[in-house]
Amino acid sequence: MRVLLFIVLSIRAIDLCKSEPTIVNNEYAGVLIAIDHQVPENENLITAIKNMMTDASADLFTATKKRAYFREITILVPSNWTSGKYAVSNKEAYKYADIRIAPPHPQLQHNPYALTYVPCGDMGGKDQYIHLTPEYMTNPKYLSSYGPRGKVVVHEWGHYRWGVKDEYPTNDKDKFYLSTTNEPMPTGCSGYITGKFLDSNGQECEPIESSRLPSTNNCRFIRYSNQPEEIISSMMYKQFIGQVSTFCHDDPSDPMNVHNKEAPNNHNRQCNYRSTWDVIMNSVDFQNGAVNPPNPTIQNTDPSFKVVRPGPKRIVLIMDISGSMYGKRLDDLRSASELLISSLLGDGMMLGLVAFSESAVVLQPLTKIGYDDGSREKMIKYLPSSVNGSTGIGAGILEGIKVLSKNGQLPEGGKLIVLTDGEENAKPFVEDITADAIRSGVVVDSIFFGLVDVSKDASLASLSLQTGGKWYYASTSDQSVSQLSGIFASLSKSDDGNFSANAVQVLNKIIKLKPGTPDTVTAAIDGSVGNRTVFVFKWTDDEPTIELKPPKSTCIYSNSNNSNKKYCDDSPIHKTDENFKLIKFHIPGTAKLRSSSAKLIKYFLQIGIWEFNMFSTSVNKITTAVISRPSDLSVYPITVETELKVSDNTTLPPIIIAKVFQNFLPVLGASVNATVTRPDDTISVVELFDNGAGPDVNPKDGVYSRYFADFSAIGRHAVEIHVTRDGKDRLSSVLELQKTDYDDGVLLDDGTYVSKQDNSANPSAYKGVNVEGVIERTSSSPGFAYTGSITADDIFPPNMITDLTASQVDLDNVEAGLLLEFTAPGNDYDSGNASRYEIRFSYDPFSSSKFSDWLIIKDEWINDGQNNNPNMALSDEKLSIVLADLPKNDTVRIAFAIKAYDDANNPSEISNIAITTYFIKPPPIKNKIDSNMKWIILGVVAGSAVLIAAAILSTYLFIRNRRSERGRDQKTNGTGEKSNMSQ
Repeated sequence: MRVLLFIVLSIRAIDLCKSEPTIVNNEYAGVLIAIDHQVPENENLITAIKNMMTDASADLFTATKKRAYFREITILVPSNWTSGKYAVSNKEAYKYADIRIAPPHPQLQHNPYALTYVPCGDMGGKDQYIHLTPEYMTNPKYLSSYGPRGKVVVHEWGHYRWGVKDEYPTNDKDKFYLSTTNEPMPTGCSGYITGKFLDSNGQECEPIESSRLPSTNNCRFIRYSNQPEEIISSMMYKQFIGQVSTFCHDDPSDPMNVHNKEAPNNHNRQCNYRSTWDVIMNSVDFQNGAVNPPNPTIQNTDPSFKVVRPGPKRIVLIMDISGSMYGKRLDDLRSASELLISSLLGDGMMLGLVAFSESAVVLQPLTKIGYDDGSREKMIKYLPSSVNGSTGIGAGILEGIKVLSKNGQLPEGGKLIVLTDGEENAKPFVEDITADAIRSGVVVDSIFFGLVDVSKDASLASLSLQTGGKWYYASTSDQSVSQLSGIFASLSKSDDGNFSANAVQVLNKIIKLKPGTPDTVTAAIDGSVGNRTVFVFKWTDDEPTIELKPPKSTCIYSNSNNSNKKYCDDSPIHKTDENFKLIKFHIPGTAKLRSSSAKLIKYFLQIGIWEFNMFSTSVNKITTAVISRPSDLSVYPITVETELKVSDNTTLPPIIIAKVFQNFLPVLGASVNATVTRPDDTISVVELFDNGAGPDVNPKDGVYSRYFADFSAIGRHAVEIHVTRDGKDRLSSVLELQKTDYDDGVLLDDGTYVSKQDNSANPSAYKGVNVEGVIERTSSSPGFAYTGSITADDIFPPNMITDLTASQVDLDNVEAGLLLEFTAPGNDYDSGNASRYEIRFSYDPFSSSKFSDWLIIKDEWINDGQNNNPNMALSDEKLSIVLADLPKNDTVRIAFAIKAYDDANNPSEISNIAITTYFIKPPPIKNKIDSNMKWIILGVVAGSAVLIAAAILSTYLFIRNRRSERGRDQKTNGTGEKSNMSQ
């Protein structure tokens, strides 16, 4: 029996930072719509939001067949909107909004879209949202392109809330497909939507001989203006058609709206050919009819609205000063806290200081932190300098709540950062004050400083979960100041959408110096940052000599004087604080490309690679940090957001996620590594990938991820993300997002083409943007805990293959066979090499619910590739297969699925299903695509209607049994087949 346990609450807490909308009695409440800080104040925009969501509520009620509508909606305006009368927000934050009203996406412009990176059927979480622009909200011309705004919201809500995918083609190669009746078909659902294939000149398209399909370069499927009145789906395909009001389903009694399993769209690929309605009905909102059933008695679906504005971010730092914090721990706390106050907190934020041992004391009340006004220096003076006594965490939390409640303020929405290194042993205990803390509405973030035992202070981690906070772990090793400052950097960020308020952590690392042996470290300053930049050096023994060299320069900044050195004109610019053992270089000006003019060099920090040479006369450990801010209010900084996810199946390892973006733009091609510090202070470095394989849902979306299964110690783990990217290529070129399909015109009954496309709504190929210089970033992630056993046994299986595809090599040569392509899994999830593949196929894939009932691919059928010698994890895998004993049909649909095994015979989950149409007899070559698509489409769908009922039932059984396999702990028999399982 394999038993692996993870402390789920440690990771689940991350998602609770975002208060998800709830649905009870068919009513969605807690929906948050936030307006971006850069949008000018406009009361008409608020009115437009209300009108849109009122329409969306009615459309949602229709689309879900009287199961759901929007009841309570909050509109969050930015803090710089001051003309209107707005209530003060509590926990609402722009960062966690369900819908963002923001400036246009550089590629998509005003095309609505949903940013999600969850598997099919999962709900969008932290930092996932629907993006609409003010221009889209207020300009009626976009109604022609996308249809009514309410229906667009329902389309994007399908992505965001229920995890359904687009049913229209999201790239050119998937625009058309050959049906099993040898006819070219447009990708979409319902398959009954009628029209013609027309080129850019309005002429009927000619087929390409090799594919029998219209050219994807200049051919489009144009629908007829009048469609069969029975068609009412799908909202995930062409929501702009007036009669479309719901989703494709599996009900054979309504064949005009049945799910199209042949279409090569994202929904079929990612949802294993399930209908959108099936995915929605099995979501947490409806649970296959168990909750929120249809309620035909509901007559009014109009939502209620409240409009709020955020106040300043309020933080109380609550510090453990019990006796166990003596010596290095207190020094490290002070140094990291100094950095938080001096360089990380944004201007205008409010900070209070509380210390606790057996009792708590307020060191400083809430104080507004400014820039160059003395407020930061004042707060630093009140950091604790001595320790004594026992540990009363509950007292510290209660005192923090009081600080937030001063001067008639409500504590709700304030943040408490609680740092402790020991098990509480003085009353009140955390569990004693948990109810009061939850009632107060504060968010509690916890930092366990060297406290690796999960059983110690578990109530504090639980309180963080229950209040929507996070917990972090920092070791007490040489890495402690680096880890603590990284955690403070993550926790001090503003959530109100004002990117200029946040510091950006460029570098954060520890360097060990030997006596008399210099060391050199570099840091990259790119063109999106460079304002108020500070280089920080924290030493442990004697003050080292630091020489800071700007890019392509011969001069240096330094904390020492040497007549043999050439110093920059404005040197010295450093400050040394022996109390905190800190050296800081505050670089004047804002980052610019280096000019040949020496005068410009003086006033502008230079973009490029900065070198700092360090020298010490003793053994010294130097914590180095580089902190900067956005270079310009019109330039978004490149940021890194971290996340940890764990499955409901607690035998699965956590997934480390890093989101690398410049506002809405994903940063592609970056090198992203996670450094995991174990409870025994050993370190594991894991490279994260944005390739759409393993735990990564979508390729090239700026979200990098990887499983972590390299456990060698029990207890709390720390995670830090490091990102680098060269400055040679453009930042990104986004090709696929879950955007709203647009209407590119209709055919009248007399064949006249009427264009409806607005070019600004469907921008041409986007080339990306340039950001000068090499990009470098560091970000700390919340912690996770491992409580399983440490064993030499191979207990982790290969990861599930999620990107399997199948295609016919040559339509005219059946002997060329089929090509299976996928990303190789590993030995332990996505690390190492799997041992072998079990590949099965079926000519009637939905007639059996068991993977083991399908036919197995024999080794001799594989012409190219090796079934028993898989490639390294995350590399491309291609297998060329020629099937024997083919059916006598001219055409057949074939489904493939794969299980991977490791050396210990641990099986992966069954892969996604890949289905392809295999033309045993070459399809005919036509001179023209038949223009009478109305009858072709009707014939194709009608001809297959008799098979629908059986396919629906067997699909349900197959998917249900695949789900039941996940998380079960069964032994394997001699063939590697799991016993007592529907395999």
